[in-house]
Amino acid sequence: MSIMRVRLLAPVFGIWMLILCSCGSESVITILHFADFHDFLQPAVSVVDNHTNEVGGIARLIGTVLREKSAAPDSTFVLSAGDAVQGTTFSTFFKGEIIYSLFDKFVDYTVLGVHDLDYSLENLIELTKDRKYQFLAANVLDKEAKPFSGRDYAIREVNGVKIGFFGLTKLITAILQSEKNIGYLNFAPVEDVAKTMVQTLRSQGADIIIALTHQGFEEDKKLARTVEGIDLIVGGLSHTNLIKGFQTFDTIIVQAGFRGENVGKVVIRYDKKKKTVISITPTIIPVIGSSPADAESARVVEEYAEDMATKMGVVIAKTDVHLEGTREVVRRTETNLANMITDFMCLSSGAELCLINSGVIRASISEGDIRVADVINTLPYPNSVSVVRIPGRAIYRILEKSAACLPGEGRFLQVSKGVSYKIRGRVLEEFLFNGREIDFNRYYAVATSDFLADGGDNYPEFKQDLNPKNTGQTMAECIIAVLRQVGSVSPKIEGRIVRLEE
Repeated sequence: MSIMRVRLLAPVFGIWMLILCSCGSESVITILHFADFHDFLQPAVSVVDNHTNEVGGIARLIGTVLREKSAAPDSTFVLSAGDAVQGTTFSTFFKGEIIYSLFDKFVDYTVLGVHDLDYSLENLIELTKDRKYQFLAANVLDKEAKPFSGRDYAIREVNGVKIGFFGLTKLITAILQSEKNIGYLNFAPVEDVAKTMVQTLRSQGADIIIALTHQGFEEDKKLARTVEGIDLIVGGLSHTNLIKGFQTFDTIIVQAGFRGENVGKVVIRYDKKKKTVISITPTIIPVIGSSPADAESARVVEEYAEDMATKMGVVIAKTDVHLEGTREVVRRTETNLANMITDFMCLSSGAELCLINSGVIRASISEGDIRVADVINTLPYPNSVSVVRIPGRAIYRILEKSAACLPGEGRFLQVSKGVSYKIRGRVLEEFLFNGREIDFNRYYAVATSDFLADGGDNYPEFKQDLNPKNTGQTMAECIIAVLRQVGSVSPKIEGRIVRLEE
């Protein structure tokens, strides 16, 4: 018998409730979800209308989830839609050790995110083995073409209703990630696998089918249009906050933002007699300063924070010169610190040249010992190192825009060794690469931040490479690693950026 799917809005919902409660055929299932936590274990500070509030943090995220789940623990499931790590100093030092452990406290199912592989497949497997929660990996396959996690789907029964869950990860992850982090994994086409999963779950009696995805809102909409039979898509990657969900045909799509700032809640009501989904009602629960906090999780984070403070003081190299990174200087002209950073990014990534926006550099480093904290203070943002392949014509246009910047603009670009550009007024007067004019038609491997690779700071030219290679290292991690290798530095001003008199 075919299964009807009916989506009713709130005004009609009350009538159905009266009818179904009278006949006792209704079951209620609750889905709590979040995505793209990115290891924001401590709360972030948000200022709205001059009011300061703390948002997110793992203790309040867990506290909120456990409070909501306590109302119906046997019929509530908690889903994480990928990217638990990458983005904070906690991630830099502990590589997911904390968050993957704390997931055991409250998560039922998760899915592989792009950044979950940033510290290697081996690291992920080691930190997540023997956990209570399960990775669902329908299209992420091992050498034998089986789900790398051992599970592609799961079926749970609540009050006579079978709920089928399966996991999907963005196909292009294999391109976005570095080969060393991907390991032996293969990624199968999302839509093809989803169709198979729906058929498999229906054949095993699933009444409700939920896809847990990490591929972004636009791809989720495409999935809903392409594959029939999915009742609910719980998504991640694009950091979208769908306050009331989004309906495509008979499928409801939900996302709850990122960094643990919200918990998504979906209430599914199902008529067992008619084999019909009555309603799917999404809402968003903000995680703020007044949200309940899980005391045990807060204690764990505090212990790791103390350990991290000790690690921040470790000396990794020394500099024989002052490394200039003050805002007034680095946003106008070449500095020795910017030269070091761009050169190290080239060296680490294997790129031919490097372009970074000066706004990512937030502090100088004094002559003498260089500690981990010095690098973190200089490069505090969680920008990762990416490599794009773009034509010389695009690079020329990018530097034209940089030359046109007003003094003090963070989008003014710093460049690696071999690149030199001269500015007269706000016009690019000359641009040379290795002493020659750049070949407009040749494609060059350019190291940059993921922010610029995604067209940030009004540089869409970087996006001509549709498949940028994310190295999986933050800029700070990259610089720390190279500093450890070289031991001592004394970078100089080399005439990479020259301002000519008008």
